[in-house]
Amino acid sequence: MKVIFRIVIGAVIVTTFLNSVAFIGVGVYRSYHAYSVLIMDGVEGKPGIEIINSLDTFLIALVFLIMSFGFAKLFYPEFPLFKSIALPWFKINDFFDLKILLWNTVLLSLLVAFAVVAIENEGHWEWTMLVIPGAVVMFSLGAKFIKH
Repeated sequence: MKVIFRIVIGAVIVTTFLNSVAFIGVGVYRSYHAYSVLIMDGVEGKPGIEIINSLDTFLIALVFLIMSFGFAKLFYPEFPLFKSIALPWFKINDFFDLKILLWNTVLLSLLVAFAVVAIENEGHWEWTMLVIPGAVVMFSLGAKFIKH
């Protein structure tokens, strides 16, 4: 049973890491596209929206990467590669630390996603646009209550 558990967790880690790599590829493509729009059409082509979309894509990739390495550090602590990851903001000792780090990363992704929505609509505001700021408020309050 222990071997099956380790295989399943390993599959989750590898799949989540591959998702991260895929989102990094999409982010690079969107950045390339934004710069090509900037070169061809100038500012009139609105490359800023594409650049912000690529930033959002990179943040989603970061969520997957943090989840992948966080699971690896929790379930495979003896693996040398995961011991060598010693970033000051990446200290994960238990699920609570991983949850807080992912919570803050998702919060930042939501803020960037709202910026994209706000810029793309250019004054055509609808009440449904309040869903993302509402989620940001709920995530922020949740993070505040969890920390205290």
